[in-house]
Amino acid sequence: MNSNDIQKMLAGGKSVDELVAEFTKAVNDYNEQLKKDKVKEEKRNCALTIATALDQYYAKFFPEVAEGLDGETDVDEVVELLDNLGNLMKEVKALDKATFPFKPDKKSSDKDIFTSFFEANGIH
Repeated sequence: MNSNDIQKMLAGGKSVDELVAEFTKAVNDYNEQLKKDKVKEEKRNCALTIATALDQYYAKFFPEVAEGLDGETDVDEVVELLDNLGNLMKEVKALDKATFPFKPDKKSSDKDIFTSFFEANGIH
């Protein structure tokens, strides 16, 4: 964007405040995307290290398992697996603080009891 672009937008009816707001949003969005990209790259690098170590481990100690592996690790799949495992671990950790305020009556089904327990403790 240059001064001619700005002049055209102002002539087109946009206010200075609108232009500043759009510019600020664009810069903030760009910075946020840079942060996300950096985290993604860090995750990929760590996942590749883990996948490589696992490949070496199985090749050395379980060669019969390693024989079936093609050696082509999809790093993005490893990241997804590790993220899912991390989220599961957070859910399990939440059970440490869980309480059971729900007092079921004899008519409550097992499903009702578990559903109430999970909802009361924010477990999804």
